Amino acid sequence: MDVGGISQANEQERRGVRCVWTKEEEDVLLSILDEIVISGGRADCGSFKSGTVKNIETRMAFAIPNCGLKAIPHIESKLKFWKKQHRVVYDMLNTSGFGWNDVRKCIEVDSDEAWKSYVQKDSEASIFHFMRG
Repeated sequence: MDVGGISQANEQERRGVRCVWTKEEEDVLLSILDEIVISGGRADCGSFKSGTVKNIETRMAFAIPNCGLKAIPHIESKLKFWKKQHRVVYDMLNTSGFGWNDVRKCIEVDSDEAWKSYVQKDSEASIFHFMRG
């Protein structure tokens, strides 16, 4: 079936089993999230209000026609992934041996020992292995 010029088979092939976001899609999502937060779209507990993810899906489709991103699972999964990354980065910045490099705009670790110790404590940090070196 052809929807908006892209067949569903081609869309599935482009995205594969896992959804691979483009830089443009991530940038648009961040822009939409900024607008939602500024307009008060968060509940008192800090999470998004009911229906927000579906609203994001609609706005993404308007901003990037034929992107094919759905509220569930794509957008919800991306938000969950970013939340996990944020938690790890926040924790690193509050751990001895890690610091922010304002010139390179990245987190740096003092030593391999500090990195190994941290990854042992939090295995989810291993996704940031590219930081070392």
